[in-house]
Amino acid sequence: MNDEKLFIQILEPDCQFALYDYDGIVIDIPSPIIENNNEIDLSKYFDVPKNRKSVKGFTVVYCVRTDENKAVVAYVAKDAIIYSFRVFCYDEQPLYISASSENSYAVPENKREYYIDSSLDNRLITDKALSEYIEKISVPEYCVKFDESIIERGLSEAGNDINKLTALFDEVFDVKQQYHKSEPIIKKMIELSSDWETRYRYANYLYYCGDPVEAMSMYNKLLGEDQRDEMLIHMGLYYQGCGRKSEAMALFEQVRDKSKFGDFYLDYEMLTKSLPWVSNVELYDEKRIIKHSVFLPFNNKKLPGKIKVDGASKFLDPVRKKGVPVTPEEKVRQQVLRYLLDDCRVPEEYIKVEDSLAHYDKGNALRADITVRVSDIPLLVVECKENNIPIDGDPLRQLLNYNKTIRSKYLLLTNGNESFIYMIDDNETPVPLSALPTFDEMLKNLGNAVPVREMYRQRIDVSEFTPDEISYEKANARFLGADTPDELCPVILNLAWFFMDDSYKIENIKGCGCEIVRDCGINYTKVGNQSGGKYEGEFRQLIVIDRHGREQRLCFSVFGTISGYTSLICAIEINGHLESKLQIQLDKSLEKSEDSDIFTLTHNGVRSRRSAKATIDYVMGICPELIENNKVFLGNLDNEKNLTISSPGMKEFMSRLVAYVILRKELSVKETKEKTL
Repeated sequence: MNDEKLFIQILEPDCQFALYDYDGIVIDIPSPIIENNNEIDLSKYFDVPKNRKSVKGFTVVYCVRTDENKAVVAYVAKDAIIYSFRVFCYDEQPLYISASSENSYAVPENKREYYIDSSLDNRLITDKALSEYIEKISVPEYCVKFDESIIERGLSEAGNDINKLTALFDEVFDVKQQYHKSEPIIKKMIELSSDWETRYRYANYLYYCGDPVEAMSMYNKLLGEDQRDEMLIHMGLYYQGCGRKSEAMALFEQVRDKSKFGDFYLDYEMLTKSLPWVSNVELYDEKRIIKHSVFLPFNNKKLPGKIKVDGASKFLDPVRKKGVPVTPEEKVRQQVLRYLLDDCRVPEEYIKVEDSLAHYDKGNALRADITVRVSDIPLLVVECKENNIPIDGDPLRQLLNYNKTIRSKYLLLTNGNESFIYMIDDNETPVPLSALPTFDEMLKNLGNAVPVREMYRQRIDVSEFTPDEISYEKANARFLGADTPDELCPVILNLAWFFMDDSYKIENIKGCGCEIVRDCGINYTKVGNQSGGKYEGEFRQLIVIDRHGREQRLCFSVFGTISGYTSLICAIEINGHLESKLQIQLDKSLEKSEDSDIFTLTHNGVRSRRSAKATIDYVMGICPELIENNKVFLGNLDNEKNLTISSPGMKEFMSRLVAYVILRKELSVKETKEKTL
């Protein structure tokens, strides 16, 4: 108890606490420690590395400020998790600090008696007396908690009286939000009555207690019997939660008494601004929009280099980090991308190419050429046409219709020679602009939006791979599987950061019949495997010339798997898609030298539903230097320092790894052709 870590937060007197919620996670109170990038630098308050994304196991002590510049303990959340960024937990509520509601205690105002100095605000402390006080109040008898005897006593008193049961259910489910604990009440009600009101309450119970599909089935039946406004709102909220925003808005539009939204703590006017408009509602009258033609120097922008993928010549897209077909429209799009990057200074990670509108409204199959999104808030939408296509008429109407769903602040329509640029004002009217603002200028006009966070950009030094850090990575990060042996974890983390550290280039490396010619950096992508699964996350992407002179696109990353082990995923482009052709289970393939911190990485040649011997024989016939002791020898990893491409043996390691992946692809293609003959 003496060493208990207490994190102090001092709040204003009118703050509200989650007093009754036993079913989920307690929602935190916004705090001044949140910085202007919408994140918390946890290293300022806790003894952790600067890039740490969460800390756990602390007791958060919420205090209310008094007129005497002191603070009185009002709420305690034990065994809490503190995040550096907003996460969505219970009921889709964003929070920075979370704790189980069973470990959270709100002190009634008439019992608040423990004062602390307000200078302790946002401090991590140890205080024996305060810890003892917390133990004293951490009992339901002292703090405001849900009295579970209400249910048993209420059921006994109500008997088979449906009116009394309904009142009991409304108190437990609606007022005190004890969704799961209301189960015995609603089940007894449904046994006694099948009227509309009872079935409506049962559908609500199902919706909030983990069976939304069955709930929606009941909602639909009830709606067919009596199209009440409450039902329309419930169904609209369900569709909104599923991301089907157009369908949600269509239901909200049918609500006759808009004041009913207040019963759900909703503002109808705000909903109409935040959700896309129904497709048959015209938001813009295209004929009345002012067209101001602007020249932007897109034609002066250098096109990206070309690569050959599977024999086809393609542009190497600087954002998607992959080859894309060379077409007249793609030429314009690539010049616009270059303009956004160079002239508007838009950071590459905020640009999305061929952005699916399903990201904004599920079920929408359309795609926008280019979008710029900041903290998931759309900032700019771009529609590109080839040089000889006029942009007035259908192209402008297309862009405006896209923005019904995307709701971006800025719009750009161009054919490379002329452009229309618009800013959407507070009245939802497109205002023509004479120039495209820079990224910083657009951000200022957007209001409080801030750049999205970067998950893996600051490297952890190998000296920081302590047992605590390894435990944290296993529990919270994606680089380590939960069952990976602790003695291998430091070198696996080092290898993972070798691929995620883009402060150096992995290129101009020859060996094993291949040449790594271009490092495309880190790109967030999805990689499929033969079992139908996928790996989604950040990969290091490389362009390689194989022994036949063909360009190949490969990518590499380390993943902890749900099965508990850790794999090095090596993918290669096949028919325009990245496919994993080598998954090295590092738990089994790494071996430590007895007298040094050097680890040897090999692979036994195993492939899905294929003979490992066939792999080894094929590699031996093409590139025998890869084979040692009937295994593929990939290299030695020196874990004494951070692995970089300049580290001893790492260029040879990359040459061997790249060559092996390409040979596995070749063998797979060869076997497929032989099977079809």
